[in-house]
Order: sequence, then structure tokens, then C-alpha cells
Amino acid sequence: MSDRSLESRHLNIVKKYYMAGGDLFFQVENSLFKVHRYFFERESPKFQEMLSRPPPTGQSSYGSLNNPVVLDATSEEFQQLLWVFYNPVYSYEEAKLEDWGCILSLACRFKFPEVKKLAVRNLEKFNLDLVDQLSLYQECNADEDLLIPLYAQLCARDQTLSLIETHKLGYETAVMVFQAREHLRSPADRGKSPLPDNLEEGEVEDTIRDLMKDLFSGNPNDNRSGLRRGISDTKHGTQVKEYTENSEASSPSSSYVRNSDRRDGRIAQNGDDYGSINSSDWED
Repeated sequence: MSDRSLESRHLNIVKKYYMAGGDLFFQVENSLFKVHRYFFERESPKFQEMLSRPPPTGQSSYGSLNNPVVLDATSEEFQQLLWVFYNPVYSYEEAKLEDWGCILSLACRFKFPEVKKLAVRNLEKFNLDLVDQLSLYQECNADEDLLIPLYAQLCARDQTLSLIETHKLGYETAVMVFQAREHLRSPADRGKSPLPDNLEEGEVEDTIRDLMKDLFSGNPNDNRSGLRRGISDTKHGTQVKEYTENSEASSPSSSYVRNSDRRDGRIAQNGDDYGSINSSDWED
């Protein structure tokens, strides 16, 4: 790509991740990346399927220099994901809590199952308590398979949520947890007694799933921690915007910065010359 072409598109090359021999181009915000499609096709079934699609007549192939993949993320977030693949010292010890939180968020959103497992393993090393772990996973928009076992643990413990814990988790989650505890215990116990001895773990998780469907209209990912997503059509394709209704629901003392706060109000959209990943591409 010529300097003039870069200027006309207002794109800046990220030298650290503009790889010699790279064959897959990404546009993230106003940054251009050139990486190896091998990692994306190997690690993400979604990318494997999307990159195999034939381009429309008269257009460059998807992920090429003239038709880069456009992601709804920040350049900093995407660099954290790429760091997993291009870690120069083969060690992940230097990464901080917020780094792994960011990696988990993108791994869940862009369907990288092994990267998700890697992020979870490293997050567990920080020995967060149950509520802080749940709060972090919610902020990362983690997949349901990570959240439900933690919700079940929260419902199974003897103590109800404290005011501080309710503040950390957000009011939608707190309502679900209180309802689940009441459903699983005798009403006379006011949700404070241990779970019945004959209650199996699977029954607790099934109760959580049912309540999540009721509270979150069948899509918990759209509502955790007050996060909702709005989708509207434009002449260029689908716009996806994220905004927070309960941004105060996070703990004021938390050192983790919400991804949703960093992207508050930002809209990712298709340009005339670029391909993009529409919201429907990430739906199962």
C-alpha cells in the first residue's frame, strides 16, 4: 500500500504487527495490521469459515490489502490478542490481570476457544475471590459456559450477596442470584440456609440458565452488567454500537477497566472500500 493510499484512508501501520510474510490484513480503528492467517484459521472456526468465503464479483479477496478485515475493537485490545500468538519469549508471566481480561474478552467475542482456555488458566493464577472473578468475566462478556458454574457457586454458598457484592456484579445479576437462591431453598429460609442435600449441581445450573433466559430475554450476553447492544442498518451494512446503562455497577476500587467503558458509544461500520465482520457473523 502506498503512503498516499494510507493517508487517504487515514490508516497507520502498526510496525510491531506488520509482519514480513503476513498474508492477512486487519483494520482496527485507524491502524493497519499484517499478520499470518494461519493462526486465525487454526484457532477460530468463525475466522476459518469467513476467510474461506469467495469475494463478491469485482472485489478483492477478504482480508487482502485492499479489503482488510475490519474489527470492532480498539487497536490496543487487538494487539493484546496478537501478543498471544507472537509472544517473543514464550512466557506469559509478564501479562497483568487487565491484559488477560482483554484477551479473554476478544477470545470469547471472536471465537478463539484455545485462547479462551489460556486466558482463563492465567486469570485463575490471580486467585480472585468468587465475586471479583464473576465481575471480571462479566466485564469481559465471557461465554455462558464460564459464567454459569460461578453463578451456581454463588447460589450454593450460605451467605447472600452483600451490598458491595451487589454493586460489583450489577443489579441484573444480583436479581437473578437472589431469585435463584429463593427458588432453590425454602421460602421460609429467606435464601440463607444451605442447599438441600439431594440437590445436584446440574439442577442448580439449570435453574440459573432458566432465570437468565427470563431476565435477559434469552440472550444473557447482551445484558450482563447493564451492557446492551444496539444494532441498526445503514447503507454500508450493519452498525454495532455498545453502551452502558449501569456503568456505576462496577466496583470503584477495581483496577480492571471495563472494555465496555473504553468503547462506550463507539460505532464500528463498513467503509466503502473495506470489508467488515458484521454482528451476525459472531452469532452461533
